[in-house]
Amino acid sequence: MKIGVLSDSHGNVEALKRTFQMFEGVSGILHAGDILYHPPRDTNFSDYKLIDCVNLLNKQVTPIIAVKGNCDSEVYDELLEFDTDRSTTTYKFGDTNIVINHGHLLDDDAKIKLAKDLKARIFISGHTHIPVLEEKEGVILLNPGSIARPRFPMPTPDPTAAIIEERKIKIFSIIDGREYFNLDF
Repeated sequence: MKIGVLSDSHGNVEALKRTFQMFEGVSGILHAGDILYHPPRDTNFSDYKLIDCVNLLNKQVTPIIAVKGNCDSEVYDELLEFDTDRSTTTYKFGDTNIVINHGHLLDDDAKIKLAKDLKARIFISGHTHIPVLEEKEGVILLNPGSIARPRFPMPTPDPTAAIIEERKIKIFSIIDGREYFNLDF
């Protein structure tokens, strides 16, 4: 069993297509928010295709579990065929509990506390567009980075996503599959 993890797609249909190709064979897709709208200070709109993204997301056979990011609007619930109105949700992966929250209102201490309160081993967030995979106080903090507006590595950013499989998490480039981080748990 494996699941795909992404965040901050920001209405970029080409990035979503590449990511879904990399997620072939996953049994679920977890999206940590900022699904359709571009960042408010972004002036490059050439790859922003809201309706194309809506159509691509809605035709996915693999179930998508998503949370609302700081750029997500309530009207997306009218467009998307999966729930996007939650700020936090949980997901059961085998015997591992996972918490998903965009993370823009939480520091690491708050993420760890929430994970422990919900008896979760993994806390998935997004928002920063920078991938993170580290264990703190028994909680794995996973930020898959951004598939559309990456900020890692510098100076030439690669869009990244993650896969959780069995007892391993890896963050990789959606361009060439290069693995940046991995962690056994």
